[in-house]
Amino acid sequence: MKTNGGGVLGFVIALQSQTELLKPFSAIKQQILFAGLICLIAASVIAWWIAARMAKPIIRLVGVTKQIQEGVEIHSSQQYAVNDEVGVLYDAIHKMGRELKNKADLEQYLADVADNFDETLNLPSHVEEVFTAELKGDTTSAMTKTTAMNVTMDEGGKTVQVDLAGQSALVETSKGQLVADGVLFADRYKIIRSIGAGAMGEVFVARDETLDEIVALKILFAKGLEVSSQDLFKEEIRLARKITHRNILRTFDFGADGEKIYISMEYVHGQDLNALLGKIGKLEIKIGVMLAKQICSAIAAAHGEGIIHRDLNPRNMMVTKMGVLKVMDFGLAMKVEDQQQQQMIVGTPYYLSSEQIRRETLDARTDIYAIGVILFKAFSGRTPYMGKDLADILGMHLSSPIPRLSSVLPDAPEMLDDIISKALAKDKIDRFQSVSELQAALQQLDV
Repeated sequence: MKTNGGGVLGFVIALQSQTELLKPFSAIKQQILFAGLICLIAASVIAWWIAARMAKPIIRLVGVTKQIQEGVEIHSSQQYAVNDEVGVLYDAIHKMGRELKNKADLEQYLADVADNFDETLNLPSHVEEVFTAELKGDTTSAMTKTTAMNVTMDEGGKTVQVDLAGQSALVETSKGQLVADGVLFADRYKIIRSIGAGAMGEVFVARDETLDEIVALKILFAKGLEVSSQDLFKEEIRLARKITHRNILRTFDFGADGEKIYISMEYVHGQDLNALLGKIGKLEIKIGVMLAKQICSAIAAAHGEGIIHRDLNPRNMMVTKMGVLKVMDFGLAMKVEDQQQQQMIVGTPYYLSSEQIRRETLDARTDIYAIGVILFKAFSGRTPYMGKDLADILGMHLSSPIPRLSSVLPDAPEMLDDIISKALAKDKIDRFQSVSELQAALQQLDV
């Protein structure tokens, strides 16, 4: 305080509580601490949620690996829903586990039903002989060889010629081997033993001395074959060698030794599917679907090379003890782009599509029809059309209603029933348009 003259009279001190002064700062501090605590709790919850989300598929992954180790059934419903990196890994291991379990089940099934697997390899089937043998219920008898026959069809009484040229069905013979055991054939193949013979030739197990490898050796008399038949064998190896796939029997070489011609092939220890079905009647659904997927995989590879088989049937499919199916016999196969107007019907009557019978243009859907017939037989024990003679069989392929698998197998899954019926459609436009499409449909089956 000062006087008017500027002199100092004294001073005044105004006192205020420190608490009151710090109160705003304390409030700010509390707010900061409270907000920090909330953030910490929220961060902990989020971290826990993220960790749980990341750990859950890993825990499930561990569970799946334990199931695989213990051989427990793995269902498709266990698949991981999220398509992130962990999800992709989970689904891959899950799929691998299912495939391993299915493979083990298939091997066990084959071991149970086919303890005494025969070592058989068919010669290319003679279609009339196959038809006659199946019709009589006799798959081992040798039939009279016929070069061609005329059949009157139901469609307007039209007569068509059915090609019966080819090689005999595989039968046992007592006339002696074409080549004795232990002989070095064609300066390359040491004959080990015969595993079957037909009217025109014989199949041997042999050692390829050049490659030191066991092979199946198909030997035929060139003298007894027409030039067209010899060309057929050359075409068979030419087309078969274009396809590399684990489910297709590999064909190695074609050659001649004097009056004998031969084809060397991959040797597999197993049994053809027709013989297996003859032994057990029909396949369990799960087993049949697994084999069906292998058939589709093999034929998709052939179609990828522009090749259609034209004679798919259970006799042309070998099943090994390890559960691997091998498609063989490409003797009637053809390049789609090379086909001309068909002069004759070629193939096995029970498995012929309508376009084959009408001698129309063929494509991949022709093989799909045959696969449909194979699946019907595999699951029911019989082909869909059982006529009294060849003309009746061909006519049923053209005009008879498509039989449902459920009509002979009531407990057949509806989806499987629909798949087979679609494959058996009379008009190829109504079938699966590719084998890959058929295979994808089979993959959807949860069996």
